[in-house]
Amino acid sequence: MKQVEFLVADDFNKITLQCTYLGHQSRIHALYFASRNELLLSVCREKKLNWFSTNPADENHQYIRGTYTLTSWGMSIAMDETSRQCFVGDSNGIIYFLKINTDNKCQLNTTLDGHTDNVQNLLWDDDAEWLFSGSFDRSVVVWDVGTHQGLAVELNGHLDRLVGLSYDNLRKLLITCSADGHIGVWPMNVKRNETPKWLESDSCQICHLPFFWNVRAMWTQKQIGLRQHHCRKCGRAVCDKCSQTRKALPLLGYETVQRICNDCVRTLKNDETVPLASFYDIRQGTMQMGYNQGKKIMMTVGTDRTIKMNFKREDIEFFVKDNVLLCGWLYCPLSSSLN
Repeated sequence: MKQVEFLVADDFNKITLQCTYLGHQSRIHALYFASRNELLLSVCREKKLNWFSTNPADENHQYIRGTYTLTSWGMSIAMDETSRQCFVGDSNGIIYFLKINTDNKCQLNTTLDGHTDNVQNLLWDDDAEWLFSGSFDRSVVVWDVGTHQGLAVELNGHLDRLVGLSYDNLRKLLITCSADGHIGVWPMNVKRNETPKWLESDSCQICHLPFFWNVRAMWTQKQIGLRQHHCRKCGRAVCDKCSQTRKALPLLGYETVQRICNDCVRTLKNDETVPLASFYDIRQGTMQMGYNQGKKIMMTVGTDRTIKMNFKREDIEFFVKDNVLLCGWLYCPLSSSLN
């Protein structure tokens, strides 16, 4: 497989092949162009991150400048171009936090473990120094990289895998899109708390009855083993009888109803269940989403071979012919009434 570079004419009516980058033997999953560093980054099914120089003055710049081996397929890329720090999401839910030096050597800073499935989307915000990750496990994680404290807030509200992330840093809004065509708008100027870690126990941490694998306690208490559940507010291991309540917990990132134990229900305040995010159904199976912050235009690429551009209650649909799926920003000058 190969990557190609095109020059787009000013009137958007012509594209010219500029360069072909060679370096992969299998399917490429993601590309990232770092204009400030003149680097092109790519990941593929070879379990490798490759980077190329896009400066024509560099000798043989179309060939690999450096590579880093991953433990599984690379699926997404984001980069802090100021510090040359790179983030790569893989098919196992791991995010690699890397540093690409000016001598084209790469070092691993750490790995971020917060997903259980394919990390399909990564987005870096320079101002807040946040990393947003969207996964096939239907969750979004906000990693506060800038504070160096390892803080991460999980956002749950979608019912299908994430296919798009965009951040409006002027309005402090995170825009997410899932494959079932639901758009989520999350205000990021709200103080949310980290999702509590799930605790493990051989018996319910409220009524102390044994779980079904605790054979010794089952025999001693002459009790049939129970199934283990977890309270989303405190993280304790509880049985079903001790966690009958279902409520949303927006301050913990849960916009849909979740299991809460009987102890936490007694201390739960009304303002802790007020929704923070908004969700909209565009009634279209979606493959990809993008957002233009300056023009306030959101674009979605659908499974029905249509591209929708949404702005101020108006939808424009572009039907694709001959089973060719267009993907990318479409030039659409706005009239003064839409500004």
